[in-house]
Amino acid sequence: MGAISDEQVIIKHIALDGLSDGFVIRRLENVYRIDVDGRYEHKIHRLYSLQNQRHEAFLEIMEDNHSNLFKEALLASKKHELIVKLYIDETEEQEDIIGFVKAVDDNEAIISRISDDGSYDGESVLYLNDIIKLDCGRRGEIIRQLLHREEDK
Repeated sequence: MGAISDEQVIIKHIALDGLSDGFVIRRLENVYRIDVDGRYEHKIHRLYSLQNQRHEAFLEIMEDNHSNLFKEALLASKKHELIVKLYIDETEEQEDIIGFVKAVDDNEAIISRISDDGSYDGESVLYLNDIIKLDCGRRGEIIRQLLHREEDK
């Protein structure tokens, strides 16, 4: 796993082919099931090991269970210049916010949005309390980041 607080959890994500696929941060209230020690989990672990996969250190080990892991993940993403994907609407009527973290405080975050072709697409300001889930360092975000870097040249 990654880290857990009173309200959120950070999980190392592994794709179906056993490749490292970044981190996902979820509200505990939205976690309904965790499967462990089954055939599928063993298969994924074997594929992960056989392909010498690992997850880079993302967050410092925290001793405070009251931390807001969304805030901590945004700060770490800003520090490491990683693109994040923020979900703010369970009904999926609103578009996800995808981009670089420009600023974070105790209440809000500013995201410099990056479109799917890697170009700058404006900014979004949002309340941390409105975040439902957050992805970081996953393949989709890495692709945008590569396209963005290439466009900046």
